[in-house]
Amino acid sequence: MTWETSEQTNIGIDARFLDNRLSFTMDWYSKQTKDLLVEVGTNAASGFATQYQNAGTVKNTGLELSMGWRDQIGKEFKYGVNVNMAYNKNEVTEVNNANHFIEGGNDLLAQSTGRFVRMEEGHPIGYFMVIRRMVSFRTRMTCRHILTRIVKEMRQTLSKVQVLNRVI
Repeated sequence: MTWETSEQTNIGIDARFLDNRLSFTMDWYSKQTKDLLVEVGTNAASGFATQYQNAGTVKNTGLELSMGWRDQIGKEFKYGVNVNMAYNKNEVTEVNNANHFIEGGNDLLAQSTGRFVRMEEGHPIGYFMVIRRMVSFRTRMTCRHILTRIVKEMRQTLSKVQVLNRVI
């Protein structure tokens, strides 16, 4: 086992215009972490439930933007408005085992729910596999019912957001 290592590149711009009332910030980054230290399950015969190991490599890239306006009306009223946006991507590029994945998160929701978080090549680290687990626990008809309910609830939530946007 070794320490994990990271290589990172950051490029950023900070600018102010119009007598410092308008501000703009942009940051782009790329970070690769090698020999990622992860706690994984182990053979019960060892006497330990988990152990740390160098699990693989993860790459993070992202862009963050910010724009702001601050001003003053009269001598006593000062205000500021800021808008932020971020795009972040996380991808496992290598897993150091024959399966090319590591499962984790044992019984996080409730007892006997099993492992449903996974570190797998080509996916974000720690993504959830809830639907896959439902398939193993239920029949196809039950899964179809669950997915139909999820879609119905999402549609209801979206319609509430649209109504809220009209009110605002």
